[in-house]
Amino acid sequence: MRLALLCLTLITFAFPVLAQDEETEKPLNAITFLEYLREHNRLKPMQNPKYEHGTDVLDRRVMDQTKKAIGQVEDVIVSSTGDIRYLKVNFDRISLRKTAYLDYTQMNIGANNDGYALSLREEDIKDLFPKFIRKITPHGEQISLTEIIGKEIRDSNKIRLGVIEEILFDEFGSKVEHLYIKINHGLIRDAGLAIPFKAVDFDYRNGYVYLTIDKAFSDIAFDYVKK
Repeated sequence: MRLALLCLTLITFAFPVLAQDEETEKPLNAITFLEYLREHNRLKPMQNPKYEHGTDVLDRRVMDQTKKAIGQVEDVIVSSTGDIRYLKVNFDRISLRKTAYLDYTQMNIGANNDGYALSLREEDIKDLFPKFIRKITPHGEQISLTEIIGKEIRDSNKIRLGVIEEILFDEFGSKVEHLYIKINHGLIRDAGLAIPFKAVDFDYRNGYVYLTIDKAFSDIAFDYVKK
């Protein structure tokens, strides 16, 4: 009976989140892409306190309802727009030996400077743990962040734009905003640039992820770092 109530609680967590209006964003085109580069690279992105580094997010702790640390983030699965879909969590702190994927929206998980907070107590998590054991297969709408750090981005003509050095979240770690890349092209050497996460396409084939950006965006990025 208690387990059934907990399952019902998990389902109801989703409704307040789904009811929220999403912030309207400008569609990406040549003009808005250049505006984006100018706005988000005025300050050095890697030193900007507005952004949380993905390498730090991937080392965050997970807390229960009482703010007790019960696990550690091992991976973050996001959509093509950077919204978190799942947290892959190691619960070894409470002697649960398998990793689990937690549905970020359905479980109403909160992000803050201390980590990720669940709306469940430790004993509830132990009761529900078998339901968290699932296989998540990355694809274009379920992108594993651990799999794309260090990957190269090529334009639609197969010319390499750069290599992902860091993934930049908003300041609370609730959404991926930018990819920080290093560009080496022609006379350009080790130029750092933050580009919008949503500008990149993620194509999973034969166990490998290929990252592609529109050639028009790539050309704009090259021109921007030359100046």
